[in-house]
Amino acid sequence: MKPITISNTQLAVALPKVQPGLQKYWAIQQQVQRDRSGFTDPVLRRSYNGFYRVRRGLQWQSTYFDLMRQAQTHGYGFSQVLRALHQSTGRYEASFASKLIATLDTTQPVIDSVVLSNLGCKLASSSTPNRMQAIESLHRDLQQNFQGFLASAEGRALVSTFKAAYPAFAISEEKMVDLVLWQMR
Repeated sequence: MKPITISNTQLAVALPKVQPGLQKYWAIQQQVQRDRSGFTDPVLRRSYNGFYRVRRGLQWQSTYFDLMRQAQTHGYGFSQVLRALHQSTGRYEASFASKLIATLDTTQPVIDSVVLSNLGCKLASSSTPNRMQAIESLHRDLQQNFQGFLASAEGRALVSTFKAAYPAFAISEEKMVDLVLWQMR
């Protein structure tokens, strides 16, 4: 995985594109904070599914949102959610596990194909030995990469510029980086 680098030019191009996604993300996070339904609220689910492009059936969604409730209640981490989803669905749902965790702990990175492409890496394939451990390692590497970037002058500049552009949105610095990386296509 390449270290995160975002030039001033890349930031200037990506930052205006962030706004629509930022508004949707902000609205979802506000719904999550107010939710007392255990993630059964259909409005919250519809917003979440639209933003994160959940294209799975109702049974999968029920399993997923129940796991989100459990993760919130018990403080599950990425590995616990990834393993629970695999046990329930038989699939390695790295992206959706990371989205679930990043919804509950906004400092956590999201495993996304666009972000991974920008960092010169890919998700472990079905033929990867020890695929579960490789996915868990990828998530840890993303965490470290985000932290390293945020500690750099370039990262501090991104945060400062982002806050100046979107002062009404109090989001984690990690999410700021994620939203910018996602727009760098």
